[in-house]
Amino acid sequence: MMNKRLKLARNLLNETGIIIIAIDNYELFTLGMLGDEIFYENNRIGVVAVRNNPPGRSISKYFATSHEYYLFYAKNKKNVIIYNIPNKKFNVNDYPFQDAVSHYRRKSLSMRGHSSLEDRPGNYFPIYFNPKKNTITLEKESESDLFVLPHIQKNGKQRVWDYPKDSIQKLIDNNDIEIVEEKKGKFKLCKKDRATKGIIPKSLWTDAKYDSSAYGAVLLKNIFNNNKLFDYPKSLYAVIDAITVSSEKKHNTYILDFFAGSGTTLHATMQLNAEDGGTRQCILVTNNENNIAEEVCYERNKRVINGYSKPNGEKVEGLKNNNLRYFKTEFVPGNRSEKNKRLLTSCSTALLQIKEDCYTDITEQAGFKEDLCCISTNGKGKYLIIVYHSRKQKETSIKLCEYINHISDLSKKVRLYSFCYDLDLLLLDFEEAKERIDAAPLPGAIYKAYKKIFKVLDLDEKKVTENQVKEKKSVNEKENELFKATKVKK
Repeated sequence: MMNKRLKLARNLLNETGIIIIAIDNYELFTLGMLGDEIFYENNRIGVVAVRNNPPGRSISKYFATSHEYYLFYAKNKKNVIIYNIPNKKFNVNDYPFQDAVSHYRRKSLSMRGHSSLEDRPGNYFPIYFNPKKNTITLEKESESDLFVLPHIQKNGKQRVWDYPKDSIQKLIDNNDIEIVEEKKGKFKLCKKDRATKGIIPKSLWTDAKYDSSAYGAVLLKNIFNNNKLFDYPKSLYAVIDAITVSSEKKHNTYILDFFAGSGTTLHATMQLNAEDGGTRQCILVTNNENNIAEEVCYERNKRVINGYSKPNGEKVEGLKNNNLRYFKTEFVPGNRSEKNKRLLTSCSTALLQIKEDCYTDITEQAGFKEDLCCISTNGKGKYLIIVYHSRKQKETSIKLCEYINHISDLSKKVRLYSFCYDLDLLLLDFEEAKERIDAAPLPGAIYKAYKKIFKVLDLDEKKVTENQVKEKKSVNEKENELFKATKVKK
């Protein structure tokens, strides 16, 4: 079971993707070997021990287990970055200096340890500073500029800088280097180690916030007004930090949890976005055992968004800048019929709405029939239009062009998909609205499923009229001409 799911997960990861697998000691070695086999041992980027039960399990026979493990694997280790954990409660005494940006402490810019000029010749170069202007440069700009070279070690070996030239230039640009006078006329360069940059994550997480009882079970009971609906939920903050070290807050970060449990991962994603202004998106998957999807996972996150009251009456404000949908998967019959075709396009429409973040269906409100197309919006000027295969697709396209050209609150180009024919032919039909549309091919998985079951414009031959044959022939001729033109152009 895990073998299949991990292989699917690897296929879904992009080249900068990371998978985090939480496991206790019972299956640690089995799962670790499986992870090494599927993701490859050289893509294992960390094994973190998380203290989730400080008192330890009282039922343990030999050792009172007080932690679990998070296994971090990359799709490609060379492409990933592990981010720092925000340092929210730093000790000012540890960061005694301050500038306009933040508190900081000084760290020598000379590399310590065994690295020397022979090891890293590219990290040895002068850095210039002007005492009068208080400027630092990599090139000498005036006769009054002084220069600093890395110190010589006690063993007589020449030290080098911690960073190559391009990285030093970035530090200069960000005002992260300063000159410190050690003795009269003797200077050294220091890097500003800022409190705001966060803490490099370690392989042992022992903070009290990772306690799965206080910040998992108790939190869940508070959300559900003292009702216990789920055993052993994870600490919200352990999941928050796991996401923090693995993802940026930019728009195209997607988080998938295919063992959703009580929905902690979605809760953590929304909480983290609220804290750092991120726009991460999250997808949960569950087999809905004992109605966990509707009664626990969905309901929990619905209350987190809308706000809730604890058993003691204390109100918790909702994370209202979120939307939440849940979908039930089902099989679409494979036999070719009009009913099944409509079912497949309906299910695919829901997937495209998720992809484009446009959920509000305004098809009928806009004056169109739901069997011809679907028009959705996010209510903020973004529109999604999906054109279905039908005999009225030409007139539908003409009418849609007129509709698109009269949208008054359009904030970006209308996203346009079609089940009808290829992208180039679609653009021909929407020539009148081309300045306001962004046409896209159907995602590969949807297109393959649709094409496998239904051939475009392939109707029941017994019912095909002469006009329909001509219509189909005309479309095929257009496709052939377009293919030839494209071939010549290439």
